Amino acid sequence: MKLIDTFEILEGVLYAAVFDKTSYEGVNEFRRLINQWTDREYLADYFIRNQEKLQSRFWNEMINGDPAVNVEITKAINWTIEEASEFEEEILKLASGTEKGKTLDDIFKPLHKEIRKESDNTEFKAYGIYENSWLRFYAIRYSENLYFISGGGIKLTHKMQESEDLDLELIKLQKVYNYLFKDPEIDPDLLDKLEG
Repeated sequence: MKLIDTFEILEGVLYAAVFDKTSYEGVNEFRRLINQWTDREYLADYFIRNQEKLQSRFWNEMINGDPAVNVEITKAINWTIEEASEFEEEILKLASGTEKGKTLDDIFKPLHKEIRKESDNTEFKAYGIYENSWLRFYAIRYSENLYFISGGGIKLTHKMQESEDLDLELIKLQKVYNYLFKDPEIDPDLLDKLEG
């Protein structure tokens, strides 16, 4: 998988990576995820493939209020679609500054607990807006209130490495970090926007 471009969602605030060889090739990661999280067919396939993880005690209690009752796939699909729409709206409001007194820095948290929020150039995550959400956006923080979304997913496991899909997201985070801070061929127009 190769990082082929970045897409400007909101100039100077929010960008998203574009990778080749994805299910939505040529689509930026922000849009790819929203498309997946609102696609009933994709979600049905995902939750069927990950039914064992979905049936964990934590998710059963969280969704059904009872750890002994298995989460119905239809309920998980509906819950995901509803939250994805609200999550997209919230991120776009924060990026545009229309959410009174709040910015993207309020929703993106360090991916690793040992990283301080104030540090730049590190890996961040944004949780979905519901309590104990399984939706995640992953991003590199370029500077205060400036993020590059590298990807995301549905996190049904305790650690990213325990999920095939999310393990790939760690690689994508590294690719975006390298593009922004280690690759001498970063687009000069983008660099001017970021530094200007």
